[in-house]
Amino acid sequence: MTTNFFKSVSVLAIALMFGFSANAQDKKVKTNKLSVTVGEFYSLNLSNDNATILLDSEAKFANGSESTPITMTIFSSKKYAVSAKVSSAQFSGTAANTSVDTDNIDLIVEKTSGNEEATISTRTNNSLKHATAEQIVSSTVATKADVYSLVYAIPADNTSAFLDQYGKTITTEITYTLLPL
Repeated sequence: MTTNFFKSVSVLAIALMFGFSANAQDKKVKTNKLSVTVGEFYSLNLSNDNATILLDSEAKFANGSESTPITMTIFSSKKYAVSAKVSSAQFSGTAANTSVDTDNIDLIVEKTSGNEEATISTRTNNSLKHATAEQIVSSTVATKADVYSLVYAIPADNTSAFLDQYGKTITTEITYTLLPL
């Protein structure tokens, strides 16, 4: 019986050895190279195409008035800067012999969310500029979503410029430009 046992164990050992050897030869190893091609993308989105400031009460003329906030969202695959420029020095829609300067309106910018390197630019004052675009925000890194709140405001000191415009709606356009750096 011992002889049969050793024969069985020997046959089993030889079978296992060939089995492992056969399995090792059957394995094939392949590699696959994966590449990611990254393009350049930039977008600047505003939550609303229109904004309104109401000067429709004594309190608003005395204290100033603001528009509702507009959300500006930036996507940039590179660092960036955003500038703002008002279309002209005066509002349009005013009657003959009257004019209201667009620099009576302030642009107030606040960061809502985004990367730490996204910053609001230091400006000499908040009034809208028309001669040259003025940088309002920038980032030293790329971003998927830097979000800012934009509010147009007429400070109390500037409301008197609008006093003789009773019953009129005067307009201007502000252009925002995203510049990848």
